[in-house]
Amino acid sequence: MDGLLRCGKKFTTLMGIQHCDFKGAAFRMEKGEPRPVHVMGRVTIDAAFFRQSNPGYTRSSVDRPARETSSWEDLWCFNDVNDSPEQVENTVMAFAEMGDEDLLICSPTVLGFSYTDKMWLEFAVGGIGDINWNESAIENLVLPEGPKEAMLALAERRAGSARLSTGDITHGRTEGLNILLQ
Repeated sequence: MDGLLRCGKKFTTLMGIQHCDFKGAAFRMEKGEPRPVHVMGRVTIDAAFFRQSNPGYTRSSVDRPARETSSWEDLWCFNDVNDSPEQVENTVMAFAEMGDEDLLICSPTVLGFSYTDKMWLEFAVGGIGDINWNESAIENLVLPEGPKEAMLALAERRAGSARLSTGDITHGRTEGLNILLQ
């Protein structure tokens, strides 16, 4: 149960657009079946853009049991299912208000884009981690201190203001910022 709570808490941190590292199995639903893809690399979690780019995509769901019995129907209330909009209840709540019961039922997957595989996929929440940036890369740059500081300031400014596109940011390569040195 602790694993489910940890997964639920992590899920709540992945709302909006998040740039992460992912190691593990992801999948994409094709013709109603999950197509697994092993991913090792950087991903962007962005459910809204996923839906915009894949309008007909359907996520996996729990269906009725193959053999319905009255006990299953009673347990799952299949006889009382009503698809009318009046029956739908708004269940949106602030993350701070979420109790353990709410965290237990959070989705185990999030929608996003794998830059290594250049595919929209569903990623297991448990395989998502922070990107390990190479903080010492600027120290290895052979330039006088003044231009080096100016380049670092430009790169930090660009990274803070630009929305990441689906460009090529596989490990070791980036969209980057091109600067002509004289």
